[in-house]
Order: sequence, then structure tokens, then C-alpha cells
Amino acid sequence: MSKDISPKDLDEFLCNFFKIEKKNLNKINYSKSDFWDSLSHMNLIGEIEKKYKVKLGYKDMIKMTNYKNITQILKKLKN
Repeated sequence: MSKDISPKDLDEFLCNFFKIEKKNLNKINYSKSDFWDSLSHMNLIGEIEKKYKVKLGYKDMIKMTNYKNITQILKKLKN
């Protein structure tokens, strides 16, 4: 991940957003989580764009359905 988005910072952001413990980050999944619906997904996108000063394209928004994809997409955007 780039120097602008440290893994520790992203983990903390996602834990706070989803109100989960760090040990559960790898388990978050849009299609399998009761707490991650379409509205919270759009809120997540908005918060990521605001916090990390990135503009996510439609394809990236759709792919951001789990922890691994979120980190990969942000790494790609900030490099």
C-alpha cells in the first residue's frame, strides 16, 4: 500500500466503519454480511473517497466487496 494509505490506517478505518474487531476484517464480505447492505456500501465508498482523496470508478465500486479487494483497489489508485 502506498505511503498515503498505510495498512494500519486502512484497517483502523474499516474496523471503525463496520464496528468490528481487526481479527474479523478478513471475514467481511458484502454478500455474506448482515451489516453490509447497499446503503452502507455507498456510505463506505463515500467515506473512502473523502478520507483518502480518491475518486473510485464504477467498476472499482462494484469490486469492493471484501477486505482483500478494498486493499488491492486502494493500493492501485494511490500508486
